[in-house]
Amino acid sequence: MANTGDMIFRVPFVVSYMSALTRSNQANVILTVRPLASVTHVPPVFMQPGDSVTIAMRGLGQTEPIPVIAEE
Repeated sequence: MANTGDMIFRVPFVVSYMSALTRSNQANVILTVRPLASVTHVPPVFMQPGDSVTIAMRGLGQTEPIPVIAEE
């Protein structure tokens, strides 16, 4: 199991970087994954538009599926 201590970039940097790229609001969610989690599969597996993500947090529950959309 991974945690934020395993991240290459610390949370404040990730939030700052994302804030510089896009307008932020209360509904924004920044998702991170373990380094190389997708590219270690053969062939590599990456999320595509049309895929969906469900976010679950212990004690808080989970979201409805969130669609992956292409960058604008």
